Amino acid sequence: MSDEEKRFYTPPKPSTPQEAPWREVEQIIRLLKALVITMAAGFGVDLNSIASAVGITIPTVPGAPGAPGAPGAPGAPGAPATVTVLFPLLQRDAWVHHQRNVTNPGTAQQLDSITIPPGFDLVVRAKTTNTDYIYVGNSKANASDVNERITLSSGEAIKLKITNASLVWVDAVVANEGVEYFAEI
Repeated sequence: MSDEEKRFYTPPKPSTPQEAPWREVEQIIRLLKALVITMAAGFGVDLNSIASAVGITIPTVPGAPGAPGAPGAPGAPGAPATVTVLFPLLQRDAWVHHQRNVTNPGTAQQLDSITIPPGFDLVVRAKTTNTDYIYVGNSKANASDVNERITLSSGEAIKLKITNASLVWVDAVVANEGVEYFAEI
């Protein structure tokens, strides 16, 4: 080893964490909302029809301005009294919560059928009272297969973007241990 390779290098000094640039983030969100509204109007898309098709009601905000430069912007002749607010598309009015215990370890149990709306997740969490592992798979066979299953310790969770909770199977090491699962519906 050369003298150059033997030299001791001190680690860099820790940097001071910086606060997130919230003003810039809020500005980007405002611009994205304006872009979506403008594009929807430009392509003749009725956001209320889309929301209705997926079972969501979009509330309106009285007196809110339209998209920048679009008809209905502040001061424009014939400005509407309301504008569509897009954030409620990401909210649901209800959610469900269930539990599933495995009575016979080695025999995976299927979760109940719960339809999960597009854009939402199913959360599957190993119960905090479990004393050993819980296994999760996309089929009865895979939940029991050491090469295919996902292993969860007590209190660990996974989020799945799937259409129905019944696509999930769980197995356990210890009898009568299991998972709790929930989703917005």
